[in-house]
Formats: sequence, structure tokens, C-alpha cells
Amino acid sequence: MIILNAMYFKGAWMVKFREENTQDRLFYNYGLQSEAKYVPMMHLNTRFRYAEMDSYDMLELPFEMRNITMLLLLPRERNGLPALESL
Repeated sequence: MIILNAMYFKGAWMVKFREENTQDRLFYNYGLQSEAKYVPMMHLNTRFRYAEMDSYDMLELPFEMRNITMLLLLPRERNGLPALESL
């Protein structure tokens, strides 16, 4: 027997990224310089809630529905994702 569960969420950002501000930037796959490649990255110059922790930075992106946000956690170390996942 297989039991599956899925959730779908479709929300609009409160502050939207403008497509013309997308730029190719280096992405470090697995945190390795040898795996780095250029990928399209969105750029936005505005104010968001932000926090700096010991091993990671945190950014909150609000949706138009003001009671819903997305929290992004970015490890400070290039290969710091495993340590962040263990928190």
C-alpha cells in the first residue's frame, strides 16, 4: 500500500521581480568552485525583513496575502547546507 500526500500553493509576491533585471550569475553547485556555472538569477532592490545568524542568513519574502510569507535560509559557508539542514 502506498500513501501519498501533496499540497499545492499558488500565491503572488507582494513585491514582484522584474524580468529585465534577471542576470546570469555564478551558482556554486554543491558548494564547489569546480561545479560553478552561470545561471539566470533574479535581482530586486528593495527592503525585506532580514536577519544574520551565526551560520546562516535569513530573508522573509511576503506574499500579497499579508499573513503568508516565505522564509529563505542561506548558509554563510559555501558548503554549509548540511549543517543548516541539521538545525
